[in-house]
Amino acid sequence: GWDFTCAVLDDGSVYCWGYNAQHQLGDGTGAHRSTPVATNLPNGRTATSVTSGYYHACALLEGGGVKCWGFNESGAVGDGTFNNRSIATDVADVDSAVASARP
Repeated sequence: GWDFTCAVLDDGSVYCWGYNAQHQLGDGTGAHRSTPVATNLPNGRTATSVTSGYYHACALLEGGGVKCWGFNESGAVGDGTFNNRSIATDVADVDSAVASARP
């Protein structure tokens, strides 16, 4: 992303660090972080991959589905709103059928 980074750990958790004014770290705060902090993936869900945009990030979840968080003024989070999201939010109309973020 722009001034932030995210990674998926072996256990499927997502950690992000860096600039966070637009909530792109997904930890529920707007605090900048110089060390990794856990992204809030709800209900014990785990990720298989993570990608980031300018000020938002998205995770492909184990078993399917996608969650995104961060700056959403242009609808990049994909939840049908233009509200910034400080925690992982369901992408509208994307369900367990999503299996890969790569062609």
